[in-house]
Formats: sequence, C-alpha cells, structure tokens
Amino acid sequence: KTPNYYYGYKFNKEFLFIKDLKGLYAAERLKNIFKNNDLSEIIEIGGGIGYTCHYLKQMLNTKYTIYDLPYSSILQAIYLMISEGENNVHLDNEKFTNKKKIFLKPYWKIFGQKTKKNILWFNEDSIPEIDFNLSKKYIKKILESKKSFFLSINQEARNVYGKGIKQHTVNDLLKKNNRIYRSRDFMRPGYIEELFSIT
Repeated sequence: KTPNYYYGYKFNKEFLFIKDLKGLYAAERLKNIFKNNDLSEIIEIGGGIGYTCHYLKQMLNTKYTIYDLPYSSILQAIYLMISEGENNVHLDNEKFTNKKKIFLKPYWKIFGQKTKKNILWFNEDSIPEIDFNLSKKYIKKILESKKSFFLSINQEARNVYGKGIKQHTVNDLLKKNNRIYRSRDFMRPGYIEELFSIT
C-alpha cells in the first residue's frame, strides 16, 4: 500500500500499482482480439485516465477512440498527451487529421456517430455504474456494429448506488447474445471478463 492508498508491487526503486497491471492486461487482450479478427479500430466507453489506451498504443498502431464524461476526457487528454505526445491525441471539435490515432469524445456523441463494422468495443469498470437506461443505449449502439467484438471487464457485485438502486451487470444486458467466453478477472475478485461476437 502506498501513501496515496494505491496498492501494487514495489521492486528496486520502481512501483507498479493495480491500474498499471489492469491497463497492461486489458491492452494485451485487446491486441490479441484485434489482430486475430482483422478489425479496423478500437472504441472504449469510459476510459478512466487512459491507462489501457496508453499501453495498447505501445503494442498496436491503430485508431483508438474513448467516449467519456467531459471531466474524464480532460484527465485523459493530459495523461495521453504527456505519455503519447500532443500530436497523437485528437480532442473533440479540433480540426480532423488522419495523422492522429487517439480520439477523445464526450459520451453523448457516440449515439450520433455513423455505425461502422469491424470494431473492437471495450468497457472496463463502468457499465454497471452507469444508469441502466443509458447502459441499454450503449449496448444497442454496440450491437449495431456488425462483424465486431465487445470485450467487457466489469464487476457483478450489484452494489447499491443512488436511492437504493442496485447496480446492474453486463450479463443483464447481453444474456442472449453470442458470448465467446466468460471468466473471472485474474486480479480482482467479483469481476468478470467476457468477450462477445456481434454478427
């Protein structure tokens, strides 16, 4: 445990905390799914500070878009511009350029985007925490992308949030769809990793 309440591993003078390990693991999974299925880009819903994107960009040179709350997008912009370079990050409403590979957009713009195919969708640690009706809208948008995949790493604790409302699960939203696998998260008890094929 570190003074700022993060947990991780210390070796020599270095320190890796849980978000580094989570981001590195998720990036490795995304890279393998992307390469094995000839996909065109990655779209993440709720990217946190951008750890997964940061690690993936070191393994794979592809378009990566994050849809999130505006405050989160500010943090992502700072972190990713420092780690990946300002010329590689495109902020919403900037002039479009094909040279930039990381795109940061406010969450509501996902619903107005033209539906594409061959997308690798990704969500970690957020769909159960989002309003149920908004989560359903995200899933509907994801399911419109044919020949695509959706990787979810989320908790299933059904914790109470708001006025006694219990969190939902990804499984509540995608019970009848083409699940390729479902397994426990390798680091965190109560978290489930699932991969869905969208046909």
